[in-house]
Amino acid sequence: MKKLIIVISVLCCEVLFAQVKTSRITYVNESNIELWLNTQTRYSSGSQPSEDGFGLELNSLHGINLFGVISITAGPGIAFNFGERQQALPIVGQVKWSLNRFDREGPFIVLNAGRNLVLGNFRPGSSAKLGVGWTFRTTQGLQYDLGFF
Repeated sequence: MKKLIIVISVLCCEVLFAQVKTSRITYVNESNIELWLNTQTRYSSGSQPSEDGFGLELNSLHGINLFGVISITAGPGIAFNFGERQQALPIVGQVKWSLNRFDREGPFIVLNAGRNLVLGNFRPGSSAKLGVGWTFRTTQGLQYDLGFF
């Protein structure tokens, strides 16, 4: 009887250890603040962009990180173009490839694209940006990205 209890205990432990695995997929949350000059950008399907003024966009992106180097995120945002006096509600998707692991400092390449919701005075349109940047880490576990599009 004692041997049976020991064998069952060992087998249960084997099953428990067999079910523990390291996940290669983790949750990612990014809050982006983007500033731009009205030189070659247009965030609506209206007339040609003006050459003066600037824009501001805020996004909250949620998604997954795969294998520690690729993150796929999507989420809502709000964009203001102060030169053209326009506002937009973009739904943005982003793919970011880090040359180092996601939890380390280093360079990255990012593709960001989205479409605007048509709602009230907010303008329709779309955007697509390809950029590069650098990830900075802090001791509090926060991560700051500086990117150029």
